[in-house]
Amino acid sequence: MIEIRDITISADRQSVYLWVDPCYRKTAKIAGLGTRLIERLPNLRYHLCENFAGRMFVDELIDTETAHAFEHVLIELLGELDPKIEIIRAFTKWNWADYGRDVYVVEVFYLNISKFKKALKATNDLFRNLCP
Repeated sequence: MIEIRDITISADRQSVYLWVDPCYRKTAKIAGLGTRLIERLPNLRYHLCENFAGRMFVDELIDTETAHAFEHVLIELLGELDPKIEIIRAFTKWNWADYGRDVYVVEVFYLNISKFKKALKATNDLFRNLCP
């Protein structure tokens, strides 16, 4: 359903290139995903999210891009690994002409590569367990 295609590491961010099965492009297509994510990671309820509707992430989770949910889970797990960090900036973008069809880029502004890789593996494992 989600496949990590590439990871790039630069001076100020890590970029994860995710291919998402088009059948599961939106979280609304994965029955109960939002509920299961909130049960596993209750602090997702408090994530801020810049979006066109001005909603909190928990409200967006009902019907957002699955890669966007992946982004928030990743930053939540980074926060668990590094509780001294209060804010982790990240965003999800896509430009299928540049990155390929159904490939999203999750960019995370976080500098500890070791913790980033641990959180990325845990995020990927969680999605594999929760999604078809």
